[in-house]
Amino acid sequence: GDLASGWTEIQRLLGTGSANQYFGDRTAVQGDTIAISQNRQNAVRVYSRTTPGDLTSTFQQVVYLQATDSVSGDSFGAGMSISGDTMVVGASGHDSVIGSTQQSDSGAAYVFRRNTPGDPTSTWTEVVKLTASDGVASGRFGKLVSLDGDTVAIAATKDDSGSLAGAVYVFTRNSPGELTSNWTQV
Repeated sequence: GDLASGWTEIQRLLGTGSANQYFGDRTAVQGDTIAISQNRQNAVRVYSRTTPGDLTSTFQQVVYLQATDSVSGDSFGAGMSISGDTMVVGASGHDSVIGSTQQSDSGAAYVFRRNTPGDPTSTWTEVVKLTASDGVASGRFGKLVSLDGDTVAIAATKDDSGSLAGAVYVFTRNSPGELTSNWTQV
């Protein structure tokens, strides 16, 4: 359409649940798919257009995502990004095991794949959990996520052993384009 003509509200999406759930704290959009975090519930709600490709079409919820190992305080949905049929969701408050030690608030990120590639109304499945190879307590890995094709950059905004210097970790898909593939930190 004509970008100079302005924008029109199509729909107001509302979270469900009790107060202070922070619905909409983070969002990710690609094509006919919108992912909206509700990180006090450690959840992401994924919506799709009722008529794919129709910019005047409203959105309906497709799936309510949670990590398979989610616990209260994980901040699942702190950062997220969608690229094609892959979505990566950060959980910056997750207590990950780094080496052999559980690190409080070290963070994690979860890779999800669309079950029916190319279908915005499809549900999503968790593929793999990513953690920083040298993550630290309170590092907050997963606070910000940016995904493009087979590469994802994941921020640990408070990394570096408490000095708050921050770090960004880059991962690539082991088998490019393969939705069920594992990922490796580069």
